[in-house]
Amino acid sequence: MSGDERNCSDSEVARTMMNLMKKSILPFLLISICTLANAQVTNQFGVKGGINVSRFSKYYNEASFKPGVNLGGYTRLEIKDNIHVRPELYFSSQGQKNLGKYQGAVTRDTKKNINALNIPVLFEWGRELAIQVGPQLGVLMSGREKGTEDSQKVDRSLTYNMNSLDLAIVIGFGVYTHKNFNVGGRFNYALTSTFVQPDPPSPGFPKYASRVLHFYVAWTFDKKN
Repeated sequence: MSGDERNCSDSEVARTMMNLMKKSILPFLLISICTLANAQVTNQFGVKGGINVSRFSKYYNEASFKPGVNLGGYTRLEIKDNIHVRPELYFSSQGQKNLGKYQGAVTRDTKKNINALNIPVLFEWGRELAIQVGPQLGVLMSGREKGTEDSQKVDRSLTYNMNSLDLAIVIGFGVYTHKNFNVGGRFNYALTSTFVQPDPPSPGFPKYASRVLHFYVAWTFDKKN
């Protein structure tokens, strides 16, 4: 087998493993969240929605933050006084805006739109003002770039060149001044690159990791035992 064939084969195996992980991890986490919700006496369930402001860690030319939305649900499990675990499952639209110029003229004006299913498991410390810290797994749903390049419209898929899974660290806060209503803000710091390395790998290929400011409002439904 030649080197090119071996690289192609390795790449296909890696993609297959990532697809299997995506299909197996998501149901496992969903089952775990439901099991925890039913096993705890002092647990709550809620819905949330809000806005994202995102960009990548590396970029060419000029780039700016892209607004997006988030929508999903969560459970809140009390471990002891002022300490909770908050698993969530929510849809998130993120990405960035790109602006390229040459000799003062705009040559590129596009948006990279990424849709993902995010699954954070956050630990909360505090009562009315709670600090939130924990890991987050992101599952890619779609990726697309739209806009203009050299006065030509572009609309292309990015999914084939993106990693299926994304691991991030989340840090933020939640405000609980009402029994059912709460708000919060977070910073999602991705540890993995959004885009895959070229094949063969390039030593100079930058790590495009997501950086997301996440704001939400939420409503909690008390569980009756």
